[in-house]
Amino acid sequence: MKPHNINLDEFDNIFEWLFENEHEMHIAIYDRLEYAFANNKKKVTLFRFEGTDSVLTINISKTGLYLNKALRYFERIEEYEKCSSILKWKEIINTLNKQKNEY
Repeated sequence: MKPHNINLDEFDNIFEWLFENEHEMHIAIYDRLEYAFANNKKKVTLFRFEGTDSVLTINISKTGLYLNKALRYFERIEEYEKCSSILKWKEIINTLNKQKNEY
């Protein structure tokens, strides 16, 4: 899956974009994580910044903090199917991290 394109031309910085586009950000990340988990990917490229060569890529095992925030966000807007998926992904990450620590 291709990264989500972000055009920062209308914004002073990435933080302004994030605050102005919270829903778009969560959906974009959710969609890419859904793809990554379904395809057993270890990394996923979330965003590409238009007009640059910059991309934001994350290791799936390092998404726990985001998943906690996404869970609260999707609960707040009552998208419970997404919440269910996020809970499953958290279990997968916990299992992966536990296995990693055993070695």
